[in-house]
Amino acid sequence: KVVGYDDSPIAQFLTPPLTTVRVPIEQVGRAAVSQLVRQIRGRRANGVTLMRTQLVVRESCGCSVTDGSEAQRRRR
Repeated sequence: KVVGYDDSPIAQFLTPPLTTVRVPIEQVGRAAVSQLVRQIRGRRANGVTLMRTQLVVRESCGCSVTDGSEAQRRRR
């Protein structure tokens, strides 16, 4: 059983398709640059930055895709 992190486009085409955590990578990049600029300007960096992620269930986790979709619907 394997789970990836970042949901790269190839994940769905692997055998078996890779279950993954989808991350808002552009938002992560913007936040990182913002923190870096703050530090360069001598300001204190903000603490922890939290971002919403999404579990994308595919076959590599050992469960069927329909089971994963059910679980995702129940969590919402």
